[in-house]
Amino acid sequence: MKIFQSHLFHFNPSLSLAAVLLALAALAGAHTGLCAPIHDAARAGDLAKVESLVQADPSVVSSIDEKYGQTPLHVAAFNDHKGVVEYLLAHKADVNAKSKNGSTPLHLAAAKGNKEIVELLLAHNAQIDALDNEGWSPLHSAINWNQKEVADLLTAKGGKELPAPKPPPPPPAPAVKAAPKPTGTEGDFTAYDDGTVLDTKTKLRWMSRDNGSPLSWPDAKRFASNDKEAGYTDWRLPTSAEIAVLFDKSKTRKTYCGAAVDELGASVDEIHLPDSFHLTCIRVWTSQERTDKPGSVTAFDFHSGTDTARPGTREFVDMAARVMVVRDVKDGNEVKDAKDAK
Repeated sequence: MKIFQSHLFHFNPSLSLAAVLLALAALAGAHTGLCAPIHDAARAGDLAKVESLVQADPSVVSSIDEKYGQTPLHVAAFNDHKGVVEYLLAHKADVNAKSKNGSTPLHLAAAKGNKEIVELLLAHNAQIDALDNEGWSPLHSAINWNQKEVADLLTAKGGKELPAPKPPPPPPAPAVKAAPKPTGTEGDFTAYDDGTVLDTKTKLRWMSRDNGSPLSWPDAKRFASNDKEAGYTDWRLPTSAEIAVLFDKSKTRKTYCGAAVDELGASVDEIHLPDSFHLTCIRVWTSQERTDKPGSVTAFDFHSGTDTARPGTREFVDMAARVMVVRDVKDGNEVKDAKDAK
């Protein structure tokens, strides 16, 4: 199984079991403080409490939490509470309900490697090839988190190795590129109507938005070198020093990225960078390999403002890392236009 082999190593064996489970919770949106008592009971595996709540109001089996859009069945499946899962399914819980990130209960059970719950959900007509918002099936979830027994089960049941969708190709560059027009300034940064931002101090031009999806480091480099956004053909990955200039502790906002966790698996969704830029998660790949850690490369963390080491192989995809491309300004008029805009 070629795809199985290629995705197997997304799992990081250096993580402790507790860290892995916390990371899974963040990826799936499983989180403490959900809005309804039945979610808390499902998370705790308190079947008696779940039964009393459903008996009082049968509609609660379909309730969703406001932040992540998860049902009690999502929560029970993720937390390995088979008895609660059985009860909810028996009381008309939607086995194929999707959370805000598109995950179904089967995605979560597969990621956790709970074979009994996976079999139970399939027996209740769970869609074996349901796709989340990033195009991942339950089989992908099992493979990504090294749950080989569940992956084999899903394959035997007819689950397909559907490749996750790749980012759409960039639009072709116009034959004659019109000069971009400034739309606003923020400190040393000038935003343009072609989606770029010029740093007038470092003389670097950035794309204001990241690529929008996780990639391995080799694929991130390939994406940058093939990028032709805004009519330029010389985009590249930034160095650690270049990307660090964008970190601004005075600016804080959330990405609402389920994969935004620190090394211990704790949710760290807040990022710090100027308003001119948009990131869909917390980390950005840099061009630099780590001499202190062979086989590793550097990603910059916009939550902590520090570099972090990541495996540099194609088999490893950091689900919280994105690509933000940069280019050196070669035309002096670009700098002149930015200065004039101020």
